Amino acid sequence: MKIKDIAGGIVDEAFLALPRILKNFVPKRKISASDFEQELDFYLEQGFVDRPSSFFLSPDKTPDWIVAQVSDTKHSQRRQIRFQSSYIVKNPKVAPRYESHIANRTACIYLWSKAGPPRPLVLCLHGFMLGDPDQALAMFRVKKLLDAGLDAALLIAPFHGNRSSSGKAGSRKAISPDDPAMTAEFVGQAQHDLACALEILRQMGAPGIGVIGASLGGYLAGQLASLEYSKGVDFCALMVPGVSFEKPIGPDSFALPFSVNDRLKKKIHSVWNFHSPLNMELSMPKEKLLVVASTGDRLCPFVYTRKLCEKWGWPEHHFLDGGHWLMFSRAKRGKAWYNFLQRQGFIS
Repeated sequence: MKIKDIAGGIVDEAFLALPRILKNFVPKRKISASDFEQELDFYLEQGFVDRPSSFFLSPDKTPDWIVAQVSDTKHSQRRQIRFQSSYIVKNPKVAPRYESHIANRTACIYLWSKAGPPRPLVLCLHGFMLGDPDQALAMFRVKKLLDAGLDAALLIAPFHGNRSSSGKAGSRKAISPDDPAMTAEFVGQAQHDLACALEILRQMGAPGIGVIGASLGGYLAGQLASLEYSKGVDFCALMVPGVSFEKPIGPDSFALPFSVNDRLKKKIHSVWNFHSPLNMELSMPKEKLLVVASTGDRLCPFVYTRKLCEKWGWPEHHFLDGGHWLMFSRAKRGKAWYNFLQRQGFIS
């Protein structure tokens, strides 16, 4: 392993240390083995585990939306667009606790633009426990996109940002290793709201839309590229993407309040993993894909990203030195991204 990958991995391991310690103090779920297994059985019996794409249905109609806030700066404008998520929780045994989170029912898009008619737009998908638009402004280099002649938007994932009533702690409901059913419904809602956001942005006049996702956002972008309604999207770019939730903190890393035999363990992992892009077939032409990953990544392990690129027939990919947070090739990553935008006809 390269020295730079080791260094990047050390930083990632430090980031993982706290949740690994805290998990020992997290109360175990109050659920019986029978109820837990029934929640899992729903996804197996409905065929979602065998046919993952059948879990994701495009919305029947575009939801009503409003521009809730407008902020003007010297060179651009930021609008906050809100709409009620029309996602219906599929698993009836999960619905009561999922729908009890009131703040999560209102979806949110932040849209940055300059004066004049709408321009081609890059829709950004943030990472786990993120969702602050000011943070995204820097992370996705929004000003540079605007200066290049594009508009940019940020979609807030369920249980993140202003969709959480308990701050960053609330986002842990999105990926819960001891609750695979809740995690599956989070992924379902995230894709449903993404499809709605794409339609809303088209209604607002965007002449073209490409999607970039980082970390958890890369997981969602990878799913999108595997779904039928991705055909209306100009491209998908995955940056240090999550491709599988199996590691580093998967179901085996959390204890349940009952013993788990091999049969139940198999069900747990089946439901935990079925929505991974690794288990779905690519729907978008690979020429519209970009994958940028760090070979020493411990948060979104590189081995899964490599498997995805192989499965997809090796779309444009750049495997760079470093880890998830500590990267040594940021300039190369930026060059790959802007060159890709140019080839997709978004910038000149």
